[in-house]
Amino acid sequence: MITIKIIPTTTLGDIKKVFHEAFPQLKMEFFSTTHPKGGLTHQSHLLHNDDDTLEQYLKTHTKETSITWHLKDTVWEVEQKLEQLFNIHAQVFRKMGPSWIATSKTDQWTLEQQTKHSIEAETPIDNKPEIIDYTERD
Repeated sequence: MITIKIIPTTTLGDIKKVFHEAFPQLKMEFFSTTHPKGGLTHQSHLLHNDDDTLEQYLKTHTKETSITWHLKDTVWEVEQKLEQLFNIHAQVFRKMGPSWIATSKTDQWTLEQQTKHSIEAETPIDNKPEIIDYTERD
């Protein structure tokens, strides 16, 4: 579990950093438009400036709040919480080898499941336990 205190001058980069430090196999990117559950936002809508502050996106003035992420939260819940509270459109990505892939098709997975899948994908086959089949066969 990780809790981040949010004030209007919190930057997108601040949120991304805290999220990634809490969940190293995952990262968050922000976009100018929303996406449906299980869908993607086109790369052309990616917000490139990590120095943008939340006050630039808030519909109403918010003094201070906090947001908590738990391992049992689904990706969709994480993304929706940010959108509902701060009007920012997030997409979570999972590390798969040297690449980061959008978790769009697995939005219903928890952060824990996403992390576990990423770690398993990075484990070399030689290091995975050998499975021995002791079933008798004729």
